Amino acid sequence: MKTRKRANEFDLMTDFLDDEGKKAQILRLQKEFNDKVTILGEGSVPKLLKEIEDAVKQLLTPEEARQYDLRMSMTGNIMRNQLAAFEPSEQEFLSVFDLRKAFDVQFHPMDPGEATAAERAERGEAWQRLQEQIKQTLGAQRYADYELAQNQDFQQMYRIAKEAGLGASEAKQVYAMRQQAEELAARIQNDQSLTPEQRGQALGGIRQEAERTIHTVLGEKGWDQFNRGANNRWLDAINPQTVPQNPAAPRP
Repeated sequence: MKTRKRANEFDLMTDFLDDEGKKAQILRLQKEFNDKVTILGEGSVPKLLKEIEDAVKQLLTPEEARQYDLRMSMTGNIMRNQLAAFEPSEQEFLSVFDLRKAFDVQFHPMDPGEATAAERAERGEAWQRLQEQIKQTLGAQRYADYELAQNQDFQQMYRIAKEAGLGASEAKQVYAMRQQAEELAARIQNDQSLTPEQRGQALGGIRQEAERTIHTVLGEKGWDQFNRGANNRWLDAINPQTVPQNPAAPRP
């Protein structure tokens, strides 16, 4: 079953190719790559990935090679994982991809960790230049969205929203509310003028208001997703007291 699933995924990723012979050769090269990594270890991955990409592109036309990069290169995979919550347009994805790909060619994403201090400094400076280029390409507002999309807490909220059939807009509302709630809770926790009872009441009120907002923005399905696993653990940091798990949401 797993083998069939991988084959189906490969077919989908290579649907830009009409030549079955090219597909078979790419599949063979990928198998050779996996076999070599097994023998040589993870430290060999950057060098072997460069070898397989060069070998694949010898088989392809320039347009086919670009499609291969977008779909199957490490840069493409990283961007799809990191930027799902960014919800980029096709042009935004392509523009950022070209900038990031140029960086990854010079500084491989899988750094073996043996770089010198000078090499790490060079990489850091190049990374800052890359971010400036991306900001200029996207504009200030979309760059802010781009940065937010890489925040793990926001990504968690985005996944909850997607499960509920919603998207980045609703995730942003809940994430902004979380930041406000945590900031307010921190001030109350540090306010030495409050008695323990006053502090507990205030923190309980923050949690209840946060839950009400989440329920309202995400709806019943989103609220159910939010209360699964560790999604709502940050609320316990505000007020660990037991609270009703299905507070009534105000009707619109």
